[in-house]
Amino acid sequence: MKVSVVVPSKGCEYLRFLLFSLREQSTWPREVVLVVKECSVKLVELLCSLYSLPCTIVEQKRGFFTAALNIGRKVASGDIV
Repeated sequence: MKVSVVVPSKGCEYLRFLLFSLREQSTWPREVVLVVKECSVKLVELLCSLYSLPCTIVEQKRGFFTAALNIGRKVASGDIV
C-alpha cells in the first residue's frame, strides 16, 4: 500500500522539523506533497534533498487551507493520502 503525505504550509519556518520527523519514521511515505504559500520553493527543494525524501513541491498562488488540501490531493499518487 502506497502512502502520500500532503502538507499545506504558509511560510516555511517549521518545515525542516516536519521533514526531519518524517525521515525518522520507521516507514517512509511514498511521497511527500508540499503545498507551499509565501515560501521560497528553492529553500524547500534544498530541505527535501537534505533529508533525502521523495518530495513534490507545489506553489499555491491563491486560496486558503482547504484549497491547499485539494491541490495536494490532486497531485498525490498514493493509495492513502
